[in-house]
Amino acid sequence: MLKVSGTLFADGSGKVFPLHGFALGTWMMLENVMLGFPGLEQHFRQDLLEYAGKEKSDFFWENFLNDFVQEADIRFLGEIGCNVIRLPFNYRYFESDTKPFVYNINGFHHMDRLIGYCKKYGIRVILDMHSLPGFQNKGWHSDNPTGEIRLFLEPHYQERTRKLWQFIAEHYKNEDAVAGYELLNEPDAVGKEAIKGLNQVYRDTVKAIREVDKEHIIFLEGNTYGRTFAELDEPFADQLAYSCHYYGADPSVQLHYPVESGMNKSLIAAQIYNLASFAQKHKVPLWVGEFASNTIGDLRYLTNENQFLSDQLEIFNSMGLSWTFWSYKTIPNWGTVTCTSDSPWMQMAAPFLTQKKKYNCDFDGSLYKISELGGILKPLYYDDFRESDIPVDAIIQRDLASAFSRGLINVFAKELAKLPFDDLKQLTGSFRFENCVQYENWLTPIRKHLK
Repeated sequence: MLKVSGTLFADGSGKVFPLHGFALGTWMMLENVMLGFPGLEQHFRQDLLEYAGKEKSDFFWENFLNDFVQEADIRFLGEIGCNVIRLPFNYRYFESDTKPFVYNINGFHHMDRLIGYCKKYGIRVILDMHSLPGFQNKGWHSDNPTGEIRLFLEPHYQERTRKLWQFIAEHYKNEDAVAGYELLNEPDAVGKEAIKGLNQVYRDTVKAIREVDKEHIIFLEGNTYGRTFAELDEPFADQLAYSCHYYGADPSVQLHYPVESGMNKSLIAAQIYNLASFAQKHKVPLWVGEFASNTIGDLRYLTNENQFLSDQLEIFNSMGLSWTFWSYKTIPNWGTVTCTSDSPWMQMAAPFLTQKKKYNCDFDGSLYKISELGGILKPLYYDDFRESDIPVDAIIQRDLASAFSRGLINVFAKELAKLPFDDLKQLTGSFRFENCVQYENWLTPIRKHLK
């Protein structure tokens, strides 16, 4: 079983074991930009069940889960030198909001299947709860339909979180292929009470896990979507590691270079050193749980995605950091392995991709300023709220994106529900490893730094 050893990880014999690999995004936690559907996972599931019925809906989801991750995928990752997979998952696999504290043992089925493959090919798994009861951030990527963050302020959701993690830890307490548990993804605790709540969630959940599992590493992610550690308590237990996400410059960092020059290596290094300062100070490991080849939507970083990725990996490795690239498999242009542009899935998704862009349904922060409807509305209200600390413009744009997404996922689910079983099987088969292609522009530098 892996252990924390100062700022590094070590195996059972004490040998240093840096964790280098991939996140397995949009499998057990769907993300719309990575699969091409509009809206949230829970609305997708809800509407498909409504229009397709339980038998067809269950058929679709089981085939998607089976086809998206196969032994061939894990064999490939092992062959290129990957030794860790970060597995994001939705809490709803184990617990329903209508029946809190009642746990579904079937939620482990595909997790166990993945872990079995990983054991065979020498790969560890970090379990990452990507969506939590009460929600840890406002994002669609936490399957949050409300935009409200209740986890850090309401005891009910905090109790559900720690008891659910205890249930999961009880299942995996003796599994050495599991490297550890990442308690929550991209927390966004804003204000003194929420920050206090975040730290309390960490302390209470670690305590609950340790009642059943004394051994596994527990990963705590920085606040503000994994970008800051200043508000976190100092390490308070054994076998703790910390995680951050790196998607380019922190918004508070003033950049002094022209757009066309791209991201220079010294600036990347300065930002990574800043992220790593908490871990260095407290002599604990830092894991870059997510990073990508460029910062999404920021044209300053798009001049040479291959070089930008190579620079990041070189810096991570030189500092002894562990890392998992975001993400392994997606639709085209989002992952290292993708379904093809002419696949049945992409043919189904194509018109919705156009509509998603038209209505800014994925709420890419770099695009909302050019949202057509938002641009029409903005002159009606903007001047009245210039002095407000509440980001009214961003809220309106997000609410518009949410409304359009909710409507489009309904249409998407209706179209899916019309298809016969064989066609649904062809759709999910688009993601089988043998039907996918590899994006070498990203895989080439990753392979180099995995070895």
